[in-house]
Amino acid sequence: MFVKRFTKVILIGCSILIAGALVGCVNPQRRVQSQLEGLDNTSKSAILEWIEDVAQVDFEQFSIMKTSLDTNDDFISTSVLDSNERFVEWSFRLWEDGTIDLEFFYKPLVEFVTSQLEGFDSNSLGEILAWKSDALNDDELFITYRSLDRDGDWLDSDVIDNEEQFIEWTFDIDRFGSLSLEFVYDGLKTFVLGDTFQVDGLEVTFSDEVNWGIITNTWSRDFTEEYFYIEVTLNNVSDSTERWPFARQFSPDGTELDTIFGESDSIADVGQLRAGASQSGYLHFRFDGAGEYVAALRGAPFDIEVSIPITAADIPCRDEVSQTLLEAYIEANSWEFNLIMGLLTEEGIDVDIEVREGSELAFVFTIEDELLEGVNLGELAEALDEYILEESFVFQELVDELADELRSDNVSVTVIYQNSAGREITSSTWTAGQRST
Repeated sequence: MFVKRFTKVILIGCSILIAGALVGCVNPQRRVQSQLEGLDNTSKSAILEWIEDVAQVDFEQFSIMKTSLDTNDDFISTSVLDSNERFVEWSFRLWEDGTIDLEFFYKPLVEFVTSQLEGFDSNSLGEILAWKSDALNDDELFITYRSLDRDGDWLDSDVIDNEEQFIEWTFDIDRFGSLSLEFVYDGLKTFVLGDTFQVDGLEVTFSDEVNWGIITNTWSRDFTEEYFYIEVTLNNVSDSTERWPFARQFSPDGTELDTIFGESDSIADVGQLRAGASQSGYLHFRFDGAGEYVAALRGAPFDIEVSIPITAADIPCRDEVSQTLLEAYIEANSWEFNLIMGLLTEEGIDVDIEVREGSELAFVFTIEDELLEGVNLGELAEALDEYILEESFVFQELVDELADELRSDNVSVTVIYQNSAGREITSSTWTAGQRST
């Protein structure tokens, strides 16, 4: 009984040893081929893990060659691309000399990139910037980019990270993998009165208060010109010295306005500001009727416009404006008015010039009571009318001149004769192109 059991044990042991020997004698190439054929050839991670965990441990005698191709059989310089999205499949060939050729196949670069970009939202800046950041690591892809405004004019050679002004991006890629990205922006930033914005290193604030004025400086080329002005405050928030950029001014009809001369405290007169310095001044606009005025500043990368709506309610009373202009005109041309008064003044007659409502300039001649004693006022009035009529051309020229200077046909000139109590004896009025008595 013991002999039988011992014999059975011996037989079992021998069987195990023989089986082990047979397994150990299996051709290593067949083992490699069997394992590779058992892997999923559409899984890049499966083959890479096999290389790392099996081949380098159990098959040290084999050499592994890795090659990357696209599905058009075009060679890819990098042995194994990191892109999992582009990967299609892998294949192998086992050579008798122990070489394992592994080929990794990927979607063609142009086709893959085009498919990706066409799937993105062309109006999303964040999405394309995230993609670009990753794509710059792709050795196969050569990327250039630039920023343009909506008219196709250059803004910057780099991408401007500004969602507010961004409109869309476009791309073009050639068959060699050269990708061109163009980022389109609204090249104009618009603000209104009361807003604060930055131009280069200057923080700029436009006041929301509109002020009015008339050039009364007789030495100015714009004497009698009406204008409005807005306070502008500059604050240098940069680390360097900055200067206020020139602001072009546009009228409601879109034409560029000439600058106003003759007023002080202009923002254009502000010199350079060192870092941290602040200063205020006024931006003067030549008045050209109600509507939307614009202050345009050249900025980088975006131009800036400040919209300034002027409505009828904002415009001062025309009578007040005309009265101010008349007073300024009289002051500037006092010699002419003195000459006119001298023509009509005699001993015992005083003369005053009054600026009245309705753009009326009045010459008031007061005759002393002594001269009126025993005089028939009716006859005197007729005589004065004839006298004034002789000098009528002087007043007609004057009122026409005033109409041109004030840019208004409503101006009038009146000559009044009265007694010392203010009672009118006679008067004559001239308007532009016409005289009435």
